[in-house]
Amino acid sequence: MRHNRRPDMPSSFETYRFRALNALATQRFGEMTPGEKEVLRLSSSTEYHFFEASGSRLEVSGAFIRWLATDEDAITHIDPLGIRVANSTIWSPINLSFCQIPIPLQFQFCGFQDDIFLESAAIPFLRLVHCAVDHGIFATGLKTNNSVFLRQLSSKGPIYLLGAQIGGDLDCAGTVIECLGRAFTVDRAKVNGAVFLNEGFMCSGEVRFLGTQIDGQLDCGGAKLKATPFALSADGASVRRSVYLDNGFSCPSIVRLLNVQIGGNLDCTAAQIDALECGGLQITGDLIWRGISQPGRSNLVLSGASIRAVHDERASWPDKGGLHIQDFVYQDLFLHQNNSVLKLAPADRVEWLKLQPDSELSSPQPWMQLAKLIQAYGDADGAKWVVYKYQRQEASNTNALRRVATWPYDWLEEQPLRIGLPIAILGLIGSFIFWRAKRIQAMAPTGKDALAEFEAGREIPAGYPLFNPVVYTVENVLPVIKLGQDSAWAPNHLVQAGNWLPERPAWLRRFASRWRLTRYISRLTYHRLAVVRWALIIFGWALALILAAAIGSRFKSLFGMRPRDGWQCYHLADCAIVALYAYHHRQKSSRGDAPRPQGSRCRASPQHGGRSAEDSRPGSPPA
Repeated sequence: MRHNRRPDMPSSFETYRFRALNALATQRFGEMTPGEKEVLRLSSSTEYHFFEASGSRLEVSGAFIRWLATDEDAITHIDPLGIRVANSTIWSPINLSFCQIPIPLQFQFCGFQDDIFLESAAIPFLRLVHCAVDHGIFATGLKTNNSVFLRQLSSKGPIYLLGAQIGGDLDCAGTVIECLGRAFTVDRAKVNGAVFLNEGFMCSGEVRFLGTQIDGQLDCGGAKLKATPFALSADGASVRRSVYLDNGFSCPSIVRLLNVQIGGNLDCTAAQIDALECGGLQITGDLIWRGISQPGRSNLVLSGASIRAVHDERASWPDKGGLHIQDFVYQDLFLHQNNSVLKLAPADRVEWLKLQPDSELSSPQPWMQLAKLIQAYGDADGAKWVVYKYQRQEASNTNALRRVATWPYDWLEEQPLRIGLPIAILGLIGSFIFWRAKRIQAMAPTGKDALAEFEAGREIPAGYPLFNPVVYTVENVLPVIKLGQDSAWAPNHLVQAGNWLPERPAWLRRFASRWRLTRYISRLTYHRLAVVRWALIIFGWALALILAAAIGSRFKSLFGMRPRDGWQCYHLADCAIVALYAYHHRQKSSRGDAPRPQGSRCRASPQHGGRSAEDSRPGSPPA
């Protein structure tokens, strides 16, 4: 028959174990304090006790705890729940360094008036909850099979866990460390579970996880870190899951995550961080940078980082000079506004890029990375616009003459068809002038027989090309086009000065007379007509070169010179060379002996020692 007993009533087995422990302790220490007897009672009990804070604390010596944890005879009488100490004051140091302790250690609502030494100790389980430590905890090389709980701990000294091997979680939720310098150090440790520095965790000194391997998450949600210049340092650490610096995480100095590997996300939602240094950071998941408090004071350093996606918002962007993204690689960008995700807009992200310091704005990688992403979204015009903005930004660092000289190339590289606008304007102006020149016989044939008939006032011979002002203008504006007009007609040196304006329509002459436009219009003479023709030829050659450069990429595609064939042009002038070379390349490519142009700023594809296969896809933007 089963006999029920009250929880506070010890069983005969517990009574036996308590008496045995009491005898061993009396033999070792003589008279014991009431606190030490209470430790023996709790440690021999099979009940799991939930303690509450008591107004008075019993005294226990550190030497007593060491004996109880290491004496083989005493350990045989301790319950598998381990040594349990509650509402006690440990007035001397606890030195368990290099000890192999086979039972757990649990302290609740205890005060430690001296140091705790656990260096190179082996303990199945360690639990300090709602305890106060006046000095420090030194546990370098500590080994535990299960978790380490330092919850709601108050420490005036440092906590060292360098090289510790923890078989479960490291739970420091709600802990307050009032110590300057290296206050909480877990360098080169191995944590098989998660690390919790949340629920009001506060530290006046530096928190360090240099080279630490964490198989779970690192949760610093709501933590308050006060150290300067570095509050949290985790260089070279590895976190298999996410890192949380969210939920009111506060750091008035630098958080260093250099060369850290994170298997999940880096969540900084609703955080206050003066500087987040993530150089070389590798994140399998996303960076969440939203709801940042006082973003104007923040510095976001992502140089050399690799992240799947960035989730941010305008209100959380740092001020000018606070964004560092040299060699930053990402797969996507998401701009949030009012709990919704905006469509990727080139203008928004160019504004984001311009938050970099002026000294870093001329670096091409961030701009080309953005252009590549926009191209992947199918917005080819947006990608070209980003490249154009980069080129203008690069030109802004040069002298005014260079800025003016490079503007046409940059403007046309964004949209090559814009070349049609100046060509059309010149064509309209030239056609009007030469049409008027024809009306006043200011254009004469160049052929000997035709010129003789023309000067005699007779009809020119049949079969001689008739003058067409539009075709004549096109042939001068585009010198590469030969239609026979330019060689057959030229300005007449015998022409009398005539007005630019035609006789008809009459309303045009009345309009010009009323507004006195005729005073600004020079009379049409041989010399002025010749100057107009020369100007058209000069501008025509310039536009022809620009046009050849603008359509160079089209020629490459038409004649088989695609990016996978090993060419990537970085300037329109180079595209002009490629355009003129394309036909020759096409003729010889079938024989496999096509030479490459020398002197153009092009890079070879990977099979020729250059770009990667991914960047060499047709239609991908420049890397």
